[in-house]
Amino acid sequence: MAIPNPVRLFHITAIANLQAICAEGALVSKNGGAAAGVVYQNIAHTSI
Repeated sequence: MAIPNPVRLFHITAIANLQAICAEGALVSKNGGAAAGVVYQNIAHTSI
């Protein structure tokens, strides 16, 4: 299968996280965000 150009990536997050993402200017890792004091709402299924 050929790789599309451009490659489109999607990120799903809770709407409550948008302000922190915009303020940071980028998506950051969970640990990186915690180190910077970013509070986020986790939407992952913990049982999976």
